[in-house]
Amino acid sequence: SMCATTTAAAAEDETPRAITTDLLPEGQRHFLHVDDLTTEELRHVLKRAQELKQTIRSKSAFNGKPEDAPLFRKTMAMIFTKASARTRVSFETGVFLLGGHALCLGSEIGIGVREATKDIARVLSAYNDIIMARLFAHKDVLELAEYSKSPVINGLTDHNHPCQLVADALTIVERRGAVDGLKIVYVGDGNNMVHSWLE
Repeated sequence: SMCATTTAAAAEDETPRAITTDLLPEGQRHFLHVDDLTTEELRHVLKRAQELKQTIRSKSAFNGKPEDAPLFRKTMAMIFTKASARTRVSFETGVFLLGGHALCLGSEIGIGVREATKDIARVLSAYNDIIMARLFAHKDVLELAEYSKSPVINGLTDHNHPCQLVADALTIVERRGAVDGLKIVYVGDGNNMVHSWLE
């Protein structure tokens, strides 16, 4: 299965994992690594994504009432130290279509340079319901999660790319019906996607 035990090569990876904190509201958690979700949770996420795609495409999305949208009056701060077209467009558009608002923050916040990562986590989580970060250093996304009072989503780091893997899994489900039982072959450089598939 996709969330099977990590291979020996990945087990040797010394990248630190996020420290569990009590800062998040009950029932909420961060998504920093693919294996933050159990296999059943991942199946649920993929099923829910399919349902939401159908709802958004329908003429009566959310019964025509904005307040019925899942992210109604929710905000997401998006931090980009690593530029992206697809990640920004997909997250910003997705949040909008689900009733929320996304803020794009780039080098102006100076994560870890102009201002300590933990301070950025505290400020952004005081004003936003979700934080998505596309960063170079994996330690920065871990520190954001450690000090944030809002869930942090790893939009990409040099270590892994869990959202891309979930998007790939959704495409496989839509085209093939399921991921279970398939052999997945990754062709390319040993990079953050390899780490995500190994998770």
